[in-house]
Amino acid sequence: MAKTLKPDRILFLVTLALVGFGVAMVFSSSAIVAKEKFGDPNYFAFKQLISATLGLAVMFIIMKVDYHFYRHPALVFSVLALVVGLLVLVFFLAAAANTHRWIQLSGFSVQPSEIAKLALIFFLAYFLEKRKGKVNDVTFTLVPIAVIVGLLAGLIVLQPDLGTAVALLLISATLLFVAGLDLRWIAVSVILALPAFYLLIFRVAYRRQRILAFLNPWEEPLGRGFQIIQSLISVGAGGIAGLGFMEGKQKLFYLPEAHTDFIFAVVG
Repeated sequence: MAKTLKPDRILFLVTLALVGFGVAMVFSSSAIVAKEKFGDPNYFAFKQLISATLGLAVMFIIMKVDYHFYRHPALVFSVLALVVGLLVLVFFLAAAANTHRWIQLSGFSVQPSEIAKLALIFFLAYFLEKRKGKVNDVTFTLVPIAVIVGLLAGLIVLQPDLGTAVALLLISATLLFVAGLDLRWIAVSVILALPAFYLLIFRVAYRRQRILAFLNPWEEPLGRGFQIIQSLISVGAGGIAGLGFMEGKQKLFYLPEAHTDFIFAVVG
């Protein structure tokens, strides 16, 4: 008789705690800015709470579905096709901060590149299971995977979003390694990718400036190094125990994007 699997209560409670902590920190880091810009200190926190609620609702639905359903080819390739379509769609929508990463929906935004991470995991899990024992076969396994990963990563790089594209490559490398990929293929891939990374980083002005700012933010403390310096001050001011909820100072119009890119500094 098949064993009935029960939800992992500890994992479930940890997930709830992290979600709750995240909503609280979004409020802590954004209340003053939200009040100044929108007249409502709860503006960003409320949006985060709605997103968290929807996410938990989806989680409960997924928990009730037999996991075998998620490896059905119709589902895998439908999700993959949907993601590719969304990644193409963003180029026909209005740019936000000079990038084409977001789809705006009634005050909320969806970033297709984040969905692409899940779609890629679905695809690789399905595909590698079908190629069990033949992971190192170039034409049978590696070339089809390279085409899919290259398509997703390429569209994301064009947005431009190099960080998420690199994340997709790391996800792929990890799953392939776990599936038994010979390390020599990973080494070859890294060597072949080095020229592309050099061109994408050091030949693109704003990315090169970010690298230089990371290496020496104090060279231009009011220019390219400003964000890093403010984040260091924020973390340093908190020390080991932190200053307490809502007590941080750098989020008060010093730290750029405190409730998004630099929320870790506020947590610190």
